[in-house]
Amino acid sequence: MKKEWLLLSMIAVFVSGCATAEKNGNAAAETPAPITEIDDDAVLAGKALAQEYMDGFVAAVRADDFERLKPFLPQDGDARKMRGLFVGQQKWIHEKLGELQNAEFSDVFRQGAVCDCVWKLSFGKSADGKTSVVELPYHVRVAAVDRRMQIVTVGFSFPSK
Repeated sequence: MKKEWLLLSMIAVFVSGCATAEKNGNAAAETPAPITEIDDDAVLAGKALAQEYMDGFVAAVRADDFERLKPFLPQDGDARKMRGLFVGQQKWIHEKLGELQNAEFSDVFRQGAVCDCVWKLSFGKSADGKTSVVELPYHVRVAAVDRRMQIVTVGFSFPSK
């Protein structure tokens, strides 16, 4: 099981930092001070960015289509390695969790220069005429980086056992 979590964590690392949203259209002439607290507008921009990512992620998982996830991957990333990680993730999801049935937005949690947007993903797997449902939280962490909201990590949150 730890090996499977490592695989999903590696995907999260490769996806990290690949999408951004401008917080403010005005470029400053001098280097601005680091952002230590994001305002409501930044949270809204972060949530919109996270929603755009989740739309692509859900479409990619449901269609088993890596290409739908590519707009959210780092431009300097190794596409073959990323595709391999996606294929491994898909295999694990289908074997352990089943088919993605629903992705429901839960909430945004703000702390300092970071906001965590959380979705509840529901998976269903049928066996012996019965369907078991597994629900897992999936987070998209967005932070103010260089005065822009940027996705810094994504991934499942697994319960500890």
